[in-house]
Amino acid sequence: MDSFFLKAIGLELQSAITGARIGRPWLEDSYRIVFPLTISGNKVYLYCSCHPSLPVLYLMEEPPSIEEKGHDQTELLIRKYVTGADITEINVVEMERIIIFRLQVDSRHRDLAPEYPRMKLIFEIMGRYANIILTSDHRQSFSPLTPAISPRGEGVVMTSPTSRGVNDYDHRTSSAIEQSVTSEPLSAIETPPTMEKVLVALRYVPAYKNRYRQILLGHTYQVPPTPKGKIEPQSLTEEAFCQLLEIYDGTISWPGFLHQKITGLDLLVAQEIWYRARSMSKTCGEKKALWIAFQEILDIYRQGAFSPRILHFEDGTVRLFSFPLEQHPDPPLTGLPLTDTSSTNQPCIDQPYADQSGMDQPSPDSGIDQCGMDQPCIDNSSQEREKQERKKHTDQIFQSASEAARYFERIEQKHGASQALRDLLVQKVRLALERAKSRQTALENDFQKADQAQEYRQKGDIVTAHLHHIKKGMDHLEAENFFDQQQLTSITIPLDPLLTPAQNAQAYYKKYAKAKKSLDIVLQRMEAAQEALDFLLSLQSKIEAESKLPLLHEYVDLLKEKGLLNSDESRKFPSSQRTAERQTAGRAALKDIRRYVSVDGLDILVGKNDRGNDSLTCRVAQKDDLWFHTQDVPGSHVLVRNPQRLPQIPFSTILQAASLAAHYSKARKDTKVAVDYAFKKYITKPKGAKPGLVFMTQKSTVLVPPQDF
Repeated sequence: MDSFFLKAIGLELQSAITGARIGRPWLEDSYRIVFPLTISGNKVYLYCSCHPSLPVLYLMEEPPSIEEKGHDQTELLIRKYVTGADITEINVVEMERIIIFRLQVDSRHRDLAPEYPRMKLIFEIMGRYANIILTSDHRQSFSPLTPAISPRGEGVVMTSPTSRGVNDYDHRTSSAIEQSVTSEPLSAIETPPTMEKVLVALRYVPAYKNRYRQILLGHTYQVPPTPKGKIEPQSLTEEAFCQLLEIYDGTISWPGFLHQKITGLDLLVAQEIWYRARSMSKTCGEKKALWIAFQEILDIYRQGAFSPRILHFEDGTVRLFSFPLEQHPDPPLTGLPLTDTSSTNQPCIDQPYADQSGMDQPSPDSGIDQCGMDQPCIDNSSQEREKQERKKHTDQIFQSASEAARYFERIEQKHGASQALRDLLVQKVRLALERAKSRQTALENDFQKADQAQEYRQKGDIVTAHLHHIKKGMDHLEAENFFDQQQLTSITIPLDPLLTPAQNAQAYYKKYAKAKKSLDIVLQRMEAAQEALDFLLSLQSKIEAESKLPLLHEYVDLLKEKGLLNSDESRKFPSSQRTAERQTAGRAALKDIRRYVSVDGLDILVGKNDRGNDSLTCRVAQKDDLWFHTQDVPGSHVLVRNPQRLPQIPFSTILQAASLAAHYSKARKDTKVAVDYAFKKYITKPKGAKPGLVFMTQKSTVLVPPQDF
């Protein structure tokens, strides 16, 4: 949520729940809380999540499906203070992602007089710093609500008709400053800041996490500081705006510059300003065009002319936004001058949010919800597959901001669940790969030791040939190495002085027999270790390439069977949940197989996992079907169905099927991949072999680029 969308939420909440009474709130988990509200006899629910990766606030008519959990201290403290309180005001801090509820508790609705009759419930929807904080409020009185004007401009502030007081934040102080909207200068009517005590917070911030701003019980509440070097947009005049543009040095794009210098401008909003200015720059100049576009966007904020929507960009990005974009659905290129460059020979940039200067630019939501959490590295191909899946959706416009926020949260939670599960599975497979590689290294060392068997036999033969020269008590034998016919070098053979010459020779023959036996065992173990390593590499590539949650759940069972996932970790993904999601995705007869249709109208089937590969090759395929697999690279089995028993499959279909085999393999990042293919009658599966393991004869090979159709 950016500052624009949060204002849309604030306007909606003001009209819907001002004057509502709060019931007994409950925590769904350590990040999410639900406030039941009663307004005019109707019950609604205010939901807020301050999860670092997805902070959100919205209103809903039905309670969440998650049942209440056990009560912890935070939940009990919140209930103690806010149950029975009335929401008397709802304020949105100008161009910030902060909404403030003013609460008043009437002692007539409680058995005991409230400890704090006036409080503030502060929602800070600020990415990884998101929080919900309840503080005391030292304002003396409350009155019915009427709109007023914010000191920073036409803000979303409700105040009483008698005092006309406006609560706004001054980032130079540690709390709110109350001002009266009169004809006098604002500086002449400022009052000293009040001291607001933190009563409870959903996320406490001790000094070792933030030296400037601690959020602890009993501490004075401090508002988030203004980022250094940023300017309040409401205070900018045209002259000041043009002076700001003078310091632009071209090292970053125009949208990036506006995003860095002006408070409350998300990067996507700055993109929209730049896009609108570019179309006007021919007639009024670059600076004037930027100023006009800047004012157009600010007018949307001032007037509250919002149209909540979810945007799906071509690069797979999904955004929650508050007004229509002229640049969408084709986001503009950044880093270019404002003037039209269609007639020039400047290169085209494919990434809509990449800077032409080569500097990395943040994604459109970088100014909103950066979680800042370390996450496991995932193959880029899986991210590309997710983008392809996510961009299939069309943009959606909603009647209310709450409805849009709730739907957006569902999209992101589904995406986050898939990513979290895939990250866990990939992590487990990588750990197993490390163990397999260590085992392989140890076996190679054992092989080198076992490979000395021939040397022991040769030493035994030399000792036997010189038995008449050896006497008991000798500790070594120096003799010619008659196994080295070319150089005839001498060799020193250690002897045991306590053994007779014949016993020394027999000792070397025993070492030879033991080493030879261990060599056979080590070779068998090395072969098994290599098979296990190939299986894990194939499994890793398949998991990294998968983005659908129901299919990822299939790998949970597989890793559990292989002992790579313990029972405690598998409980996070219960069977009932997997079953429900499989039913949602549809239970096809061949659920582990992807289906395509070639340009010639022939069916192309692709195995999704080992079970799918095995089912495709051993159960589905007929002898006249054409079978594909990447050469010497783990990957999916691909089958071209040939029900008409054509003697020759069209070459265009062969190329298409081969490209799919290359795409669903470990070599999908390569430019060209060698793919072997043969009719199914030349494919055999050894008895007792692992799923997906087959042998191919009379094969042909084609070199194709990896591609998913």
